[in-house]
Amino acid sequence: MEEVYVSTGGFGQFLVENTARNFNEVGIKNIELSGGIISPKTLSCLKKLRKENCKFILHNYFPKPMGEDFVLNLGSSNQIIKSQSRELILNALRWSSELHSKLYAIHAPFRLDPCVSDLGKGFPSTGLQNLNETVKIFCNEYNELRVIGKKLGVELAIENNVLSAIDFDTFGREHPFIFTGQDCDIFSKYIGQDYSVLADLAHLKVSANSLQMNPWHILSALKNKISWFHLSENDGLTDTNTSFNDSAWFWKSPDLISSPVTIEVYNESAFSLKKIQNYVKEKLYSE
Repeated sequence: MEEVYVSTGGFGQFLVENTARNFNEVGIKNIELSGGIISPKTLSCLKKLRKENCKFILHNYFPKPMGEDFVLNLGSSNQIIKSQSRELILNALRWSSELHSKLYAIHAPFRLDPCVSDLGKGFPSTGLQNLNETVKIFCNEYNELRVIGKKLGVELAIENNVLSAIDFDTFGREHPFIFTGQDCDIFSKYIGQDYSVLADLAHLKVSANSLQMNPWHILSALKNKISWFHLSENDGLTDTNTSFNDSAWFWKSPDLISSPVTIEVYNESAFSLKKIQNYVKEKLYSE
């Protein structure tokens, strides 16, 4: 099935329903809900768009909770952060079910609880939560939430984290980010091999560069678990959600990429994103 979604992540300052309507107007019918302001009418508006043949898929910090922002971290030893993360995920699973979306993904955990202001700018040097404790907390929560998701008809996937050059300079190989590449099998002890992965190829490019690994080796190690891809470009140093063309590294072996995929490109108009969507469809599905 040809499923190429476009992320609302670059439109965080706008009402989600307005962004979705704008996407629909330019012909983007497959929409990943990953950013934007929520109103009391958002879910009902999205349901109406669903009747106009729009399809939705939810990602990580969506629907954005009311009140003060936080960084979702299901592996946190901080009970408040963990509870907030769990409640957000439960709400996302409910919304996914109501919008007839069969897949929702969350980021893998961190070994610290960063501030929202730290995102994209490098995490501060600090003591890290024990690796095994973080993984165990995350997997225990994930196992419970995955069961709830399956009852709602929604698969809960795990997205690979990004280890930027800035963060690698700060922490080295003893860094806060779990599931970046050198640890592809890190969850198997607690959840087995049967779990879904959202492979963010921009995250993978940056992490592989920081760790001096071959991104294809990482992708190959994960390929049997991948159920969803994120596509965007960057300079290999930090995740910038930049647009891409035929020179993007992941087009060297497009057969490894399968539906669904999400175009996670920022700083582009809805009209430009529609062009990118058409381009990706041609790359993936033309004979």
